[in-house]
Amino acid sequence: MLINNNRHRVPSLKGSYFFWKSSFASAQINQVAASLAFATVLAIVPMLSIATILIGQLPQFVNFREGIQAWISVTLIPGGLSQSVSTYLDEFSTHSKGLTLFGVVGLIFSAFLTLMTIEKSFNQVWQVKRQRPFWVRLLIYVIVTVLGPILLGLSIYITTLLMSMTQGIDLGTQIHVELLNFILAFVFTSLPFVILYRFGPSAQVTWVDAFIGGVLAAIFFEAAKYGFTLFIAQVTVYKTLYGAFAILPLFLLWIYLTWWVTLAGAVLTARMPEIRASLRYRV
Repeated sequence: MLINNNRHRVPSLKGSYFFWKSSFASAQINQVAASLAFATVLAIVPMLSIATILIGQLPQFVNFREGIQAWISVTLIPGGLSQSVSTYLDEFSTHSKGLTLFGVVGLIFSAFLTLMTIEKSFNQVWQVKRQRPFWVRLLIYVIVTVLGPILLGLSIYITTLLMSMTQGIDLGTQIHVELLNFILAFVFTSLPFVILYRFGPSAQVTWVDAFIGGVLAAIFFEAAKYGFTLFIAQVTVYKTLYGAFAILPLFLLWIYLTWWVTLAGAVLTARMPEIRASLRYRV
């Protein structure tokens, strides 16, 4: 079920500010983003460990783990944090090779709890009253946990292959090659948002709405990543106060901003039916 279409209207451009202010307030994205940031920090190592274990069983895809970590460093983490965070994550995930069966079960349970938190947050944005059946939710969690890392690694491999192929294509100028690589990278950044908005909530979301919300979320995400990189380069107070531990508050802040942008895109996606109805009414 989508958000109540009668509760909010977009009568004019003048009322857009109040419309979005009310939308963001009702979704409580500040509080929800903080909750998801905390859950992500607790779950990121278990989920990477699961990915390491699964990919380790596929020797023909031995470079997938390196590809996933490289994608996380380049795409998801600002430049000022990428090297330090990648080093820590690589060290933590390497330790997963010595886990027992009970340890693996604990990691999977932790990943399931995180996915439940994410689904609950999206249902709150869409104001879903009736959730999916338990067995459907469990099946989705298993697919995301088990197949997610493999599909992500395969997508990274294909994207890297396409980018390398452009180097051998005569596109006229180097600018054209860089533009094509930029488009491929942006598509790969937008795709997780589109899929998340389409299948995350227990609501009927069209591909068009998910695509619009995903593309806009990707644009704001890249802008936030660029701004946060500049922020890290200019701010020295965290390094002075925390020393080697400065990575922790900065990483937590970045995770919060990432979820804030994600939830903002979710609010936009959920409001798309109202926006279209308002535009048709004005026309």
